[in-house]
Amino acid sequence: MLAFIAMPMFYLECSFGQFASLGPVAVWKAVPMLQGVGITMVLFSTIIDITYNGIIGYSLYYLFASFQSPLPWADCFSWWGADETCSRIPK
Repeated sequence: MLAFIAMPMFYLECSFGQFASLGPVAVWKAVPMLQGVGITMVLFSTIIDITYNGIIGYSLYYLFASFQSPLPWADCFSWWGADETCSRIPK
């Protein structure tokens, strides 16, 4: 999909957008059959950005939480599943 659809569409959008001096939504209005492509590209970019920001947020949270002593996840919590799989006896 990346080689046959995504990269050619990206190249087409960049070259067509530079030629027309329009953004991704407005540039596809020149081809009525493909008007939804620009809107879809903007929506996918938004979804990917939100997902990426969530992953980076979790990474930064656990990075800074790992500097605490003792580690917050070193002990089992009763609300997190302290059952027979969670032992408080040191190994």
